[in-house]
Amino acid sequence: TNMGDLLPSGSVPPNRPEGDGYVVVETPYGELYYQDQWEDFMRVEQTQDQDVVKVVFCAEINGNMLSLFTLEIGGGSGAKIGQLTDSKGVKHDVKATVHPLAEDLALTEDEANRLYAMQEEINYIIQYLR
Repeated sequence: TNMGDLLPSGSVPPNRPEGDGYVVVETPYGELYYQDQWEDFMRVEQTQDQDVVKVVFCAEINGNMLSLFTLEIGGGSGAKIGQLTDSKGVKHDVKATVHPLAEDLALTEDEANRLYAMQEEINYIIQYLR
């Protein structure tokens, strides 16, 4: 059986991506999602300063932590990419800053391709902002 068949109907929030191929990042203002193909390499750090929640997405490659992009919810800087709705129904702006990737990293072609693909994961996250 499919795992989805075992859940009582309506138990999965309707705003989640279909299937189970994603990772949930819980924030005080709602959930963010990224594809689970990156789970082994993606590191997510979350901090809160007053009302602004900062979520930094990094790639771990060869033991190096490389910042891919930062999302700021409820304020901050960066380009507005959408909104998240919290459990009370309040909408919060989500702003993004995409970080330049260092050119001087000694990466294999596969690692470099993975790094760029992981940075493009911001598009998947944006697609499922609610």
